[in-house]
Amino acid sequence: MRLQTDVDNEDIFFIMRLQTDADNGDIFFTDQNGFTLMGRRNNRQRPIETNYYPLTTMAILEDKC
Repeated sequence: MRLQTDVDNEDIFFIMRLQTDADNGDIFFTDQNGFTLMGRRNNRQRPIETNYYPLTTMAILEDKC
């Protein structure tokens, strides 16, 4: 899936919630600076706001199969 959003304003924060059937063990990757990927884990026992991560250009979900 490729999702593109165009924003013509600065200093705006977007929050997206995606649902998928991917079997990834709640692990995903986000970029920190457009260059380096950081592994993240979705913690379902914590409040939703603790699972917000900064995202510069991309996020990656890998299916185990």
